[in-house]
Amino acid sequence: MQAVFLVIGAVFLAIGIATSVGSDVTLWGTFIAVGTVFLTLGLALDDGDGSGDDTPDEQR
Repeated sequence: MQAVFLVIGAVFLAIGIATSVGSDVTLWGTFIAVGTVFLTLGLALDDGDGSGDDTPDEQR
């Protein structure tokens, strides 16, 4: 799920940057804001070990 958020965030951020040239501030600002939110969610969902397993070490 983390990878999905990171990809969506990167796409929205890229669209926002691409539309920032000669476009309405509201349009590209919205894309950049949404991209930033998705990237933040993707990074916040990172559990740190990269295994994707949420089982605590004590229960293995």
